Amino acid sequence: MKASTKVMAVSALAALAVAAPATAATKVGTPISAVKASGTVRVLDKSGNTTGFRLSYGVTKKPFLIYSQGDGRTWFHAVTLKVIGSSANAVRFAGIGIVHGKRVPFKAIVVSGGKAGGPDRFALSWAHGAQYGGVLMTGAVHIYLPISHVGYRPATKT
Repeated sequence: MKASTKVMAVSALAALAVAAPATAATKVGTPISAVKASGTVRVLDKSGNTTGFRLSYGVTKKPFLIYSQGDGRTWFHAVTLKVIGSSANAVRFAGIGIVHGKRVPFKAIVVSGGKAGGPDRFALSWAHGAQYGGVLMTGAVHIYLPISHVGYRPATKT
């Protein structure tokens, strides 16, 4: 494994470690209605390049996750995408993706810094140990909760 890949793996693991306490603060399994996220994450190697991602779940007819290098080439795209865990400020996904023409199982997490003003985060890992992610340099993570979970109460007849 190249040194740059090891540094990126450590960065992705750090992002997940920071995300874990954030998700523990809210009820695990909070229903979500949609997630929309996109942005760039710095690659921690000598190049100083950035990588980008786009994720949409519950917003478009078909959910998608795309992860690409700074030169615009797509490294990864999800074929299937499902929610495996959620809270008010973080959502974990799993599925099957395509990397360099090969199908691989993957996991991803997005974390919204939300009202607390913390940083938004993204992390992606797939089979054979590849892990990428970190704090978003640009872009944002938006997690939409169903109306019933944000204090809306329908009017009652009297």
